[in-house]
Amino acid sequence: GKKMGKDFIIPAAIIMLLAFAGGCISSSSQSAAQFRTLHFTNLSLSVEMATAPEKIETGLMGRTFLDERSGMLFDMSHAGLQSFWMYNTTIPLDAIFLDENLSVVDIQSMAPCASGEPRACQIYTSRAPARYVLEANAGFASKNGIKLGDRAMLEN
Repeated sequence: GKKMGKDFIIPAAIIMLLAFAGGCISSSSQSAAQFRTLHFTNLSLSVEMATAPEKIETGLMGRTFLDERSGMLFDMSHAGLQSFWMYNTTIPLDAIFLDENLSVVDIQSMAPCASGEPRACQIYTSRAPARYVLEANAGFASKNGIKLGDRAMLEN
């Protein structure tokens, strides 16, 4: 999934330049990924942090696999109703919305959007204000007994 953003039109020349430079960019951006451990009462998982706007915009787009004990944790920097969509996302996901104290305030299952047209993709908005959003494989919350009011802890 990814945080909904504005539509951008990128000139073909820039796309070609990015494709040409992709080998250099991907290795450095992957090594720059920040991982932390998120603990729930009876489990821990490795989460890739999404704090920069471009990382929040991209999310898990284009990925074809997500380990069952890993996820992406979005830090939206402020609490509010958070909206996500599954445009260009192929993995069914759970979105676990957490408040500023890392308490679960909402859980939603998100299905991949088959449409190539972003506006045709369903929007998933938290039912309560959230600062953090954990994306994990679909069924993660129920499989691990995570429910509303549960509190997580983020290791430094």
